[in-house]
Amino acid sequence: MNASTDQSPVYGYSGGIERRPADADLLNREATVGRATKAAAKRSRAVDCRISSLKVLALTLLSEIESLEKFDADGLSELDLQAEVRRFEAELIRNALIRTGGRQRRAARLLGMKVTTLNAKIRRYKIDIDQATVLSS
Repeated sequence: MNASTDQSPVYGYSGGIERRPADADLLNREATVGRATKAAAKRSRAVDCRISSLKVLALTLLSEIESLEKFDADGLSELDLQAEVRRFEAELIRNALIRTGGRQRRAARLLGMKVTTLNAKIRRYKIDIDQATVLSS
């Protein structure tokens, strides 16, 4: 037997499937495109989350502006930072529950907190999960 007939001219091994450099280039390109597509989808989800959070923030700020406009210049009450933070946090939690169809584990992941923390805050703020599920439909 001749060494040139027993071995692949490309890689120097005998038997098996021969791969030419063009095939390897094609596989590398496909893998690169696959990674780029996954990265783009991940960025898209991150952008969607940020847009959703900004919408909640904008709506919360608009409702605060409306409530402040109702007061006369003489009747302005004190602004309670703690109460405003709680109200905003409750709105973020409601929004996450709406986006996840009431699924607390997914909402917790979306908000970057533990499920037990989310559950405690849902109870503290008396958020109706059933209402969030209905709103998502």
